Amino acid sequence: MTQTGPTVTMPQRVYRQLAAGFAIHSAEWMTGIITRHPQHRGALHPGDPFGTVFAWMWQDDPDQAMVFLADTLAALRDHNPVELTPRVTLDELLSSMRLALPHDFTDYQAVVAMARREVPGYYGPDPNTP
Repeated sequence: MTQTGPTVTMPQRVYRQLAAGFAIHSAEWMTGIITRHPQHRGALHPGDPFGTVFAWMWQDDPDQAMVFLADTLAALRDHNPVELTPRVTLDELLSSMRLALPHDFTDYQAVVAMARREVPGYYGPDPNTP
């Protein structure tokens, strides 16, 4: 994946806060899409910024990328002021993010495998229950 621009160094606690805030923002954005256009639920797109941030996180620290996915899923499913029915599943989030990832991102299958293995440890036992 190609990166441009300067590298920014920040304390880990600030990085974690920014990632958590972006997960919440992403969930709010996706909730807005789902509620305004329920007919497009099967083709949910979390947005290119989500894909760009996730791809960078994956390249930098795959474990942190899994925490980000779990946080986004929790914001969509458990901490969302809008009750989405059925609830967004991990598999739906993974499928939707495929189009949001940068065109040169080649690790999608590895992301899916790791997410199915690791996200339940951060989120809970079955993130695919609707």
